[in-house]
Amino acid sequence: MVLSIDYSDIFGNEYLDGYINNIIKMIDTLPDDPAILKSVLAVKLVMQLKILNIVNKNFIENMKKIFSHCPYIKDPIIRSYIHPDEDNKFDNFMRQNRFSKMHFDTQQMIDFINRFNMNKMAD
Repeated sequence: MVLSIDYSDIFGNEYLDGYINNIIKMIDTLPDDPAILKSVLAVKLVMQLKILNIVNKNFIENMKKIFSHCPYIKDPIIRSYIHPDEDNKFDNFMRQNRFSKMHFDTQQMIDFINRFNMNKMAD
């Protein structure tokens, strides 16, 4: 598999350069199991795009349709994109905890999942 990124539109933009470098670093930490990898990639993509506010409701709905039949990690983060009744709770939690745009790395995702799970238990 070849990863190619067209930098022509973002050349010289430090914010996006840092963002892309973080994505590349994140790729190194992905799981080897193909089913889990597919789920993690899908969720990370949607999470990052939602954080950047560049996705609309149709995009989220399409992602749900595409990935709802796939095996996925059983945590509320992933379910929140597949089952619409959990969307608002997820979005509210994201806003309350103010996760940074550039440094949303794998460890931060794990911390986020743990905090989200704790928050759901308290409800």
